Amino acid sequence: MGPSSALIRGVVRTMCGSPRSRCEMRGIQAEGPIADYWGLREGRIVSESFEEIYAHPENPILQASIDREVFDASGRLIGMLEVKSLNDRSHSWGGEIPPRVWCQVQHYLYVRPDFPVAYVVAVR
Repeated sequence: MGPSSALIRGVVRTMCGSPRSRCEMRGIQAEGPIADYWGLREGRIVSESFEEIYAHPENPILQASIDREVFDASGRLIGMLEVKSLNDRSHSWGGEIPPRVWCQVQHYLYVRPDFPVAYVVAVR
């Protein structure tokens, strides 16, 4: 956790507070292997998954549930990793990050100002 981030511990639920759907659970289960593969491919160290929810230090109503932290070979924190597991109904990204994911990642970078960069990986 960065020096300017607050941490909220608790049960992770969807935005509306309901339990996660089957599709969401599949994505959560696939996140680890996807993140590990990305880390090996990119030569980065990827943290284990965690359920902490971070709150912005000055505006705690702004919160983020980061998928993974990314470190360089020396163990220095260099950013965050957002993992997306796409299903057949997901539209093709066409090499571009969709606006909804772009906004999510920008929000997370604002909540965690200690992250200089965000990586997004999507696998179908």
